[in-house]
Amino acid sequence: MKDYTLRDQLRAFKDDKDDPFLGDESFFFCDWFCQDKSLKRKALGLLPKVRKFVELMGIDLDTHYVWFKNNCPFYGKLYDDFRIADIANGDNQWVVTPANGHDSTLGVAEVYSRENGFENPLYSANSWTELINIIKESKTK
Repeated sequence: MKDYTLRDQLRAFKDDKDDPFLGDESFFFCDWFCQDKSLKRKALGLLPKVRKFVELMGIDLDTHYVWFKNNCPFYGKLYDDFRIADIANGDNQWVVTPANGHDSTLGVAEVYSRENGFENPLYSANSWTELINIIKESKTK
């Protein structure tokens, strides 16, 4: 994934219907517990969310890349997140969960950030749509 910038990844998704994943056979997933045949569908669902998030946060498309993770909580159901990492060192800067799978927070959308050491969510909401609205409001203040 570090071979591509967010700009490359999002442009391929927008422009290249034959290979929106730049030849990456795992569809930008680095870890998963689901069936391999599910990865493309999951990635196609995550990429519009990535685009929206990076636009709202003003993330530099040339110095970051995105990768996906399919999580298997001890109590709960499988769920996906995306991580925006610094292309220079590979360190995650944001971890975004559009819908949590943990029983205690099922469906909750969250953003964690290096900004606060990933200790607590930077943003949290009951749904992806609500999360996006909260981020928009915070950026207009």
